[in-house]
Amino acid sequence: MSNSIKFKNNIYLDSESVVIKRTPIVDSSWKDLTLLNGVSARTGDQYKPQYRKIGNLVFIKGQINVPQHSQLTAFQLPSGYRPAYEIKPPIINNYYDAWISNNGYMYIGSGNAETNLDICSSFLAD
Repeated sequence: MSNSIKFKNNIYLDSESVVIKRTPIVDSSWKDLTLLNGVSARTGDQYKPQYRKIGNLVFIKGQINVPQHSQLTAFQLPSGYRPAYEIKPPIINNYYDAWISNNGYMYIGSGNAETNLDICSSFLAD
């Protein structure tokens, strides 16, 4: 490939062939979230709040118990697992608003009652 032309994304073209050099996709496997400010995990492994990264795509899942509060931070994703901009993950609860900032913190808006929140989201890591 000494006389080849390199395009972006590791694609090379020469007079005889096209070669694509692929970067292996790394899977971090599921990791437990560290919960903050009185937020706790619902009992049962199927509800455990966790995150993982496959390539550059981050996944979050689980169910958390949220105490009555004015506004709180539920957890912080580590560096390398954070969104490039604020996202609003879908949560299954009509009374709370939640968002994940680019600093990795998941904030939950004011709530006047203790409740459970289901979290299921994916986004590209910064």
